[in-house]
Amino acid sequence: MVAARGNRRTNTLSIFLLKDDVVDVGTALNDKRQLEQQVLTLSSGAKAELCTRQSPAVQPRWAKFFDGTGAVLNRLRNRSASALLFVPVKRRLFAVAFGMGRHDLKPGAWEEAFGLRVTVNSIDETKIRSVDTKTFEAIARHTRTQTSHEGETVNFGLDVDRDLLRAVTGTPRDPKYGKRLAGMDALVATVETDLNDLPALLARYLERFLATDYKTHFAWVDHVAEVRDRPLLAALDQQLVGVLSSWTPTTTEKIWLVAPDVVDWQEVGSFTYARSYSEPRTDLHMRDFLATVPAGSALSLAYLKQRHVLLWDSNGDNVRGDWSVYKCVYAELDKNDDTYLLTAGKWYRIDRAFSKRVKSEVRKLASSAPMLPNYTSGDNSETAYNARVAAADPRYALMDRKQILFGGGRSRFEFCDLLSKSGEMIHVKRYGGSGPLSHLFAQGSNAAQLWMTESEFRESVGKALPSSHAIKDPARRPDLDEYTLVYAIVSESKKPIHLSLPFFSCLTLRNAAARIRAVGMRVSLVKIQRQ
Repeated sequence: MVAARGNRRTNTLSIFLLKDDVVDVGTALNDKRQLEQQVLTLSSGAKAELCTRQSPAVQPRWAKFFDGTGAVLNRLRNRSASALLFVPVKRRLFAVAFGMGRHDLKPGAWEEAFGLRVTVNSIDETKIRSVDTKTFEAIARHTRTQTSHEGETVNFGLDVDRDLLRAVTGTPRDPKYGKRLAGMDALVATVETDLNDLPALLARYLERFLATDYKTHFAWVDHVAEVRDRPLLAALDQQLVGVLSSWTPTTTEKIWLVAPDVVDWQEVGSFTYARSYSEPRTDLHMRDFLATVPAGSALSLAYLKQRHVLLWDSNGDNVRGDWSVYKCVYAELDKNDDTYLLTAGKWYRIDRAFSKRVKSEVRKLASSAPMLPNYTSGDNSETAYNARVAAADPRYALMDRKQILFGGGRSRFEFCDLLSKSGEMIHVKRYGGSGPLSHLFAQGSNAAQLWMTESEFRESVGKALPSSHAIKDPARRPDLDEYTLVYAIVSESKKPIHLSLPFFSCLTLRNAAARIRAVGMRVSLVKIQRQ
């Protein structure tokens, strides 16, 4: 037992709050056999436990670059040391990591988003230095945005509905919390303290973790949260496998297969399920995949990750996409009064009130007009469908595949697929999951903004239109609500289209609709029934 001496100075500490069922050091560690452990007695009489590790000396990997050159590098050795300091506070256990010490913690032993919650509860909302976000699009983007001076969230260009806040760095309102805080799972605190002051400091951080101050300026951080808790992930995967084992189209409407990446449907020939003799299919369907599971075989998480979906080109000669079946599963599950989504191989927890609000707004966009013809088996692409509709009905001008040059350079924009004489700018897309639809929604909102605000864009569009749909005066800004941006989605589901869309598609559509209405254009959502 060692008595701790004070050494008060500014330190940067990496702090984990362990879960409330982790009450001793043994259950918090991966493997304590190679760790040296000692108990420290603080000035208050409290006991802390220090676990240290010294790695063996090894030659740096880059030294192999000089093999055979005669260079003598025998004395070059890398050694690293790491430590974990465990401090009990108010019946909870904290772990302060030094060096690579965090890797000695057992995965799932710590509270997720502890650092983020403490930070957003403590920092001055006008003194933010950097934010880390994950944006939900066809391909999730991880971004770190930093500013030269501290500022508000508006300075970082955050989309508070679409961006998952993963970490934030800023200056606390009260200096007793430190000079700077940054947080995700761990709290990284730059603070003037010593070992004897640590319990009191950790107690303040525990209070900040339990506080709800963040709801004033950062309430949106609760909207969407990525699940990283391993026991919870295992439970969700187990629930998913259980549901799929008794899958039927009517009892499991919220689980289906989608391509996890952007798919150019003009180039798509078919999908097949690897390691099976399944016939090529024009779309992904859970029933088709399950039909390839050998009789007597039990579904498991490993099986879903081992089986693959192949996307073939229109000639059926080349593979254009290859994903595990698990990565193609889109699922919405309820567990412990929370809603969870699986998309592109990641689980997310969705705030129920937020989800209800988003779906309600999308439901208001759903419309039965215009009534567009069904998508038939003869329509082997969106291009074929659009051409057929325009040829059969003089109300529509075909604009599909007509790129509008605007803005100089090689900037090209799609105005719409079909333009009606009543001012409906129709964008048609075959349903392909959250990713491909996000591209459709962005394309439509961009076209609406250019159409309503740029006379040169309207003039360029006019040159591509047939005389039957000529624009009389491109220089005149269209009147409010003179035009309607129509998202027309091809789906074989029998449900209304707003009930068929995955949550992240609803979220992206809701945001796109807000941008479209902001420039003075109506927006609606219609379904094209696929036969």
